[in-house]
Amino acid sequence: MIGKSKIRLALLFLFCLPLCMLLMAVWHEVVGHCLTAILMGGRITLLDLFGVQIWPEFGKAGLPGRMDWVGAPGSRDVIGVAGPLSTWCVSVLAVVLLWVKRWKRPMYVILVCLSLWCYDIFTETLSIWGFPRAVWFNNGHFYLYRGIGADHYESALRLGIPGSLFIIFGIGTSVCLFAGLVIRLVMDYKQQRQKTVNQAVI
Repeated sequence: MIGKSKIRLALLFLFCLPLCMLLMAVWHEVVGHCLTAILMGGRITLLDLFGVQIWPEFGKAGLPGRMDWVGAPGSRDVIGVAGPLSTWCVSVLAVVLLWVKRWKRPMYVILVCLSLWCYDIFTETLSIWGFPRAVWFNNGHFYLYRGIGADHYESALRLGIPGSLFIIFGIGTSVCLFAGLVIRLVMDYKQQRQKTVNQAVI
């Protein structure tokens, strides 16, 4: 029989996971691209999120996420790769925190969800070969959104990063982060199960 504690934990995951994935897209555009552009001396001229234009004025947009800027000459490629790298950094930090300390809810659930932000750079890399990143709805139709992973790949090449290294980094580190998360979850489950058994014996 499933205990109330496990049901509450499952409901918390169901609530936090979609919210964290939405925040991942916001972080990618706002922190990864926009903040990097501003720090490099640029000025943001366009920001679209989830089909809505946020800046310079509020309105309807066609793409899930897009930004543009003026200024910061010579920094376009750095700003281009900063988006997926920003979410990758959050994923790395979340996985490390899960391993160095035992967290209680809801922080535990939040860190698990943030660990999955490696999905961003993973799917960005796969989109180089045309793999879709998400399902998007626009003008009354659903379609497979493939993103602009090839643009980030080309930015990396122009920065002097070998293409094979970029691909290995994007896919390889994402797989390692996901594996680290799964191993941590399995270990936590076994420890919690053993604790429950010991309490029942006592």
